[in-house]
Amino acid sequence: MLICRLNFAADEKVDDVIKKAHDQVLEDLVFQHCSLADIQHALNIPSRQALFNTIVSFHRNEEMGADEDAVNPTVEITELDSEHPTEYDLALNIGYGTEEVVLSLTCRSLSRSEKESVTSLLRSNVIALTTQDMSAESKTPKRLSDLDKCSSPDLYKLWEWNKTAFETVDGLVHDIFPWLQHEIGQMP
Repeated sequence: MLICRLNFAADEKVDDVIKKAHDQVLEDLVFQHCSLADIQHALNIPSRQALFNTIVSFHRNEEMGADEDAVNPTVEITELDSEHPTEYDLALNIGYGTEEVVLSLTCRSLSRSEKESVTSLLRSNVIALTTQDMSAESKTPKRLSDLDKCSSPDLYKLWEWNKTAFETVDGLVHDIFPWLQHEIGQMP
């Protein structure tokens, strides 16, 4: 389990936010040995209560080679009738290879219209991120505010969906690690 939280402003450049996320993940890798159960126990959260409702998973797939549409990249969303059980309400799996990236979105506990809204929002933001003008004439990098693809109704739905959460802990997860180490001893 690796936890990463990003704080960013709408006027930040997309490239800077992606670099910040990358750097944060690399910095946080040293804490990867801490289990979700340890975190829940340290925060006195019941085991049946979810600590997170969303997970993003990255995996490299060597079999993903060149695609015939690689010259004209598109975003295609295909609904698959499959079941990949997870405890998370929203799971985004990102598989990448040398020539393509495949996104798989699993939504639990959402109505069909909510699933369609989440999928539409993901699609529009992926398109916005991947179609950034990288030409030499483009002197100004795209900012996060340029990617504002979330309508007010969708934003309201996202806030409604996330309103049921455990009590907020005023502190960083990283501050819990020294306490955990002291409480349960030296971790391998």
